[in-house]
Amino acid sequence: MGTPTYSVNLNSGGGELTVRTAGFQSVLPGGMLGTYPGPNYRLNFIESGQAEYGGEWGKIGLGEGDCFIVPPSRYIVARTTAPTFFRFVTFEGRAAEAELSRIGFSSALPVFRAMDRTETAMRFEKIHLLLQDKTAHYDFIAEAYLRLLLVGLAGRNDPPEKLAMPLAPLSSNMVNRHIRAVVEWMSACFDLPLTVRELAQKAGYSERYFRKAFRRATGLSPTELLTRIRMDRAMLLLLQPLSVKQIALTVGYRDPLYFSKLFRQRTGLSPSDYREHSKERSAAEAAP
Repeated sequence: MGTPTYSVNLNSGGGELTVRTAGFQSVLPGGMLGTYPGPNYRLNFIESGQAEYGGEWGKIGLGEGDCFIVPPSRYIVARTTAPTFFRFVTFEGRAAEAELSRIGFSSALPVFRAMDRTETAMRFEKIHLLLQDKTAHYDFIAEAYLRLLLVGLAGRNDPPEKLAMPLAPLSSNMVNRHIRAVVEWMSACFDLPLTVRELAQKAGYSERYFRKAFRRATGLSPTELLTRIRMDRAMLLLLQPLSVKQIALTVGYRDPLYFSKLFRQRTGLSPSDYREHSKERSAAEAAP
């Protein structure tokens, strides 16, 4: 799987809609499409390739021009079935929920078909470049482009019964709902010293059964997913002027050396090297 390329809005936000990050990524078959829990809404756009989205109604086939929205702190499964290039924007704001409701989004209707695939790709790219270059009023202009993206999706989500394939047995049962609730809790409390025993108790299962059920539902062990959530958050924090020790504490590790070891396992780079690589990449992309 390719490393995501993204840019970050460093302003505080607090408005009706605020774009936080924007970027793109190439993913090999069997990879995940940016679906791990985060603090903001995430709008994903498949520019090329194919994937399967596992929602409340079952598996939904995704192709070129399809978008899907992931709410804050939600874990969903969207796996690629072919080499796929996708773009994404994350955003927040006091009007975010209302704006998404206006275009027809709900947890049961998360998939949209872009009205104009080329224009949609250009708007995603424009937001990414605005956050990367950080010219005057870039955050306000990025918000305007986000609104254009949402307008282009309004009402373009078919009822799920027209899209869905039959659910796998685990996808709709009580066990999976319990696991999903635990994953959402992990995403919100990733900075706490969580243990598998605590997570199992949260789900109401024995530790042994919980481990098996969790892997069947997510494809990862509880520890693996928690580490990914923490490392993904750390990658964003490394774009800010924070020390490695501060970042380690923020994502739940008291030992910065242990944090650095896990980070290298996840990315292939030390935190300091990743930060330097990100700066060089941003400078190269900004060069004429």
